[in-house]
Amino acid sequence: MRSEASVSPRGFFPTSRDIATGVHTSAKPSWANPSSIALLQPVPTWIKYPGSSTQFQAEEWAVGGEALRMVDFLLHTGYSARMARVKGSRNADYEKERRRLLEAVRVRLLEADGAQASFRQLAEVAGVSVATLRHYFGSREALLAEVMVDMHRLGMPRLLSVALEVEGPVRESLRWFLQSLSKGWRVGSVGAVHAFGLTAGMGHQLLGPVYVKELLEPTLQAAEARLSRHIADGELRHCDVRHAALELVCPVVLGLLHQVQLSGASCRPLDVDRFLEDHLETFLRAYAVSPATG
Repeated sequence: MRSEASVSPRGFFPTSRDIATGVHTSAKPSWANPSSIALLQPVPTWIKYPGSSTQFQAEEWAVGGEALRMVDFLLHTGYSARMARVKGSRNADYEKERRRLLEAVRVRLLEADGAQASFRQLAEVAGVSVATLRHYFGSREALLAEVMVDMHRLGMPRLLSVALEVEGPVRESLRWFLQSLSKGWRVGSVGAVHAFGLTAGMGHQLLGPVYVKELLEPTLQAAEARLSRHIADGELRHCDVRHAALELVCPVVLGLLHQVQLSGASCRPLDVDRFLEDHLETFLRAYAVSPATG
């Protein structure tokens, strides 16, 4: 059964399960609020915005009289590192304990030196033996990969907001996006999540691709979805949306890594808010459609 979706005056946000499924059999899904949403197109269609190398699954909705596009930008199979259960190990509390272990380990991994923690140290933090942790996850690499998958799951509401939430014209929308990324990095856990993923994944044949797939690419694809809406609205010129998203996100991520995780603020401080404004102006000069030519 589907969970109830949340509705706000600024848009419609399906749950991650709704996004992953994306198939509806009636003109008004059970999880839609009939007083706020009218379905215009009952079956999702694959679309590809001009210049984009990414396909988005989308539906047209009418919210408050305005047509909005719901974008499914995070369809992927996920990473399955789960160890096969030992015969006789199945019991009602297995998944509950596995979830508890993941949560305990995740807290440790998000500390400044978390990615260097040994399997034994992670077992100690979780309050179990190495053998028990190995029973649930198999190996240190598989455990770290599962934590990245779990971080993706926990970050889905924010990613959906970044991708879909309506924030006005393109300048206002992208300013909100950049400020949200900066605030989440400095005040929330976004910076710690990416620092862990980069440290654990750099040069690692297993964890590198898992970090890209579960944490880095979803962030970039959320930016692609937001940019694609402005291209479709005629506010940004047709371009390779993936390239544009990289140009928008990467300088900010590098600046935040410089200031926060690498302690650059102590030796060469950067006015991050001013940098964001300058960066936004540069990006819009390159991609915005001027009123005279729009």
